[in-house]
Amino acid sequence: MRVLARMLGFLLATAAVPGAVDAAPTAAQSCESAKEKAAGKAAQCRLVAAGVFAVSPGTQADVDKRDAAYAKCQSKMSDAYAKADAKYGANCPVPANTSIVEALTTAYSGNVIVVNQQARFVDNGNGTVTDNLTHLLWEKKTGTVGADVECIGVATCPDPHDVNNRYTWSANNTSPWPFDGTAATVFLGLVNSQAPCLGGHCDWRLPSVEEMLTIVDTSAGVPTIPAVFGPTRPTIYFTATTFAGGFTPYYAWYVDFSDGDYANNAFKPTSYFVRAVRSAP
Repeated sequence: MRVLARMLGFLLATAAVPGAVDAAPTAAQSCESAKEKAAGKAAQCRLVAAGVFAVSPGTQADVDKRDAAYAKCQSKMSDAYAKADAKYGANCPVPANTSIVEALTTAYSGNVIVVNQQARFVDNGNGTVTDNLTHLLWEKKTGTVGADVECIGVATCPDPHDVNNRYTWSANNTSPWPFDGTAATVFLGLVNSQAPCLGGHCDWRLPSVEEMLTIVDTSAGVPTIPAVFGPTRPTIYFTATTFAGGFTPYYAWYVDFSDGDYANNAFKPTSYFVRAVRSAP
């Protein structure tokens, strides 16, 4: 969402003005411009493919053609990002991270599709929420936002769905910082073992950063998530994605529901909030 918003802002800000003389863009600006234009084209490309599918018979062959068209949209964007990085090198503000941008463009185009088609998020009435765009099944949190609860064990946090529970990603500040903290042992341990398992499924996990970004909705206010997901703390939520950017892997990517932003420096032994997801059906 933010990438597309910035892209639109760039286009408006750089619209031709008769008689105006603009300074030559810097290499960093040119790199950002190239990437944001590529992201905009990718979103438009997906919507065109979806529009073609909307008037098709909807057979499996049609679905395969649509998905192949989606893949081409992504491939073109990845190529454009790689070309920008190759051309501008260290002048690019950030290195290419097409997987995250793909998640954002997919969410944007998908929101347009489901608005024209059906409700995107459906409360299943059993503590889960279905996303008709990504086909993911999400945990719905319970309770009322209040004081933080440090979940050091099952006795401390017997209800894994309580919105105030905080969990660690890693148990200790020791290499290689595996996923063995209370998010794994207490949170997912309870979600996947309490009878009956949440929504009748016992294969819940933490979402990747790309998956978590698909439920961010800055138009919802604060927290930046649709109300159908239940109470949400307007702060940092762990994802399952380890930061692999040349440093020791003691950081995980997170999404901050106070503003919908994301970053890669959530220290794994520190406790943060979590939300479970699984691949539907």
